[in-house]
Amino acid sequence: MRGCWGRFIAAGVLAAWLPGAWAQAGIYTCVDAKGRRLTSDRPILDCLDREQTELSSSGKVVRKLGPSLTGEERAIEEEKQRKILEEKARVEDEKRRDRALLSRFPDRATRLT
Repeated sequence: MRGCWGRFIAAGVLAAWLPGAWAQAGIYTCVDAKGRRLTSDRPILDCLDREQTELSSSGKVVRKLGPSLTGEERAIEEEKQRKILEEKARVEDEKRRDRALLSRFPDRATRLT
């Protein structure tokens, strides 16, 4: 009897969980090179070079996926990201040095002499 209730509860939990998992899946749409609107439950291979829109199950736009980048475009994007990270590191280093100076020379009179 005890095993029967365990199976019943497990089946109920599984039944409640599965529709939620299916509802979380996105719907992808795009317009291909021929002007056709394509829709799929996963990113569309025919639209890798075009913008794709991911919709929720209610039809709201969740996000927009840009076209896939070529090797050259990817290298340019990585260089931009590297420069941004270097700038952030430089700013953080400046702040760290300024805090160290302020802790070493806390009042104005000691800083000026």
